[in-house]
Amino acid sequence: RGDAGPPHKVTLTAIIGPVPSPASPPSTRASALEAVYRTTPLCVGILDPAGTVLDVNPAALALMGATAPEVVGR
Repeated sequence: RGDAGPPHKVTLTAIIGPVPSPASPPSTRASALEAVYRTTPLCVGILDPAGTVLDVNPAALALMGATAPEVVGR
């Protein structure tokens, strides 16, 4: 392994149920992505180019012990 360091852990989130195909309407694909965003155990945030928090998922809020109004806009 040389200087590669310890292995990285990867968490995958699966959508259980019908997976929208690329030919599905955009709203169907967006709903599937929203479900992954909201239910993944990984912390995910959306920031604008200036670094202002636009949204964070429930996992991130739980880790920070914060509510969305306390984080969004900062």
